[in-house]
This record gives sequence, C-alpha cells and structure tokens, in this order.
Amino acid sequence: MGAPKDFLARLATEGRSAVQAQQATRAQAGLGDLGLGLIHGQQNRARTGVESFAFAGQLQAAGGALQ
Repeated sequence: MGAPKDFLARLATEGRSAVQAQQATRAQAGLGDLGLGLIHGQQNRARTGVESFAFAGQLQAAGGALQ
C-alpha cells in the first residue's frame, strides 16, 4: 500500500515543478501574451479589431454578426 502513495506524491511534485517551469518561461517572455486571449498583441498592430473580439472569446465574420 505504500507504493501508490509514494507514486502519487512524486507525481504531484513533478507536476508542480513543470508548472513552475512554465510560469518562469512565460515571465521571461514578457507581456506579449497576457493569457487573456489576445492574439500577438505586441507584434501585429494591424489586427487590433480582431484582438478585441478574440478577447471576448468571439470572432466576427467579415460583414456578419458576432457568433
């Protein structure tokens, strides 16, 4: 019975380490992706209208209504 507990404890520790590594990588990447659904906000200013719709979680078809 001790083996499953050891496995779960190790799995939780490894998962936590992976999440912390991802957070560190995102922090080093800067503010290009704030995790808010923005599409390359710093890199492509021509798509400002698309970004605002992507932020709301919806995209607008050309000449159409919001879906």
